Amino acid sequence: MGLLRQSSINRPGLSSLRRFPGIKQVMFYIEVDSARAIVRTTMSGFMNVSEVAEFSRQEQQAVRDMGCASGEFLLLIDTEGAIIQSQEVVAAFMDIVANSPLKAKKIAVVRASSLTRMQTQRILMIRDNAAIFPTLAEAEDWLLADADADAPALQAARG
Repeated sequence: MGLLRQSSINRPGLSSLRRFPGIKQVMFYIEVDSARAIVRTTMSGFMNVSEVAEFSRQEQQAVRDMGCASGEFLLLIDTEGAIIQSQEVVAAFMDIVANSPLKAKKIAVVRASSLTRMQTQRILMIRDNAAIFPTLAEAEDWLLADADADAPALQAARG
């Protein structure tokens, strides 16, 4: 693997939220696999809009550091540690998916929980070649599959 970026954001007041007791950190990791042009990300916690912007900035920098242009890389996002996000955060992620200068050829998101899965589907519905999977192995298989097989897998994964 290649470059590893980590961001851990402590927000002391967050632990006082009744809906999410005990959550004190937002963390994300960004790692690149230059040989296969994959940006792998892992997210956890409850994010705010500025943290989403920082995630996007680092993800885009990782793509530039790999030397890839828009459409020349794959994006794998593991959100198993993340929880339901605010509507503002969902809107910020939708904006990133729609407007990032460097767009992934395909986006695979690992998300098993049904409630958060619905939120993730809302974020991804605005673009093609994006799908949600219950396991990391299934997400990786789809990302690396031949382009001719993408359409049926995408429909099944979105279903």
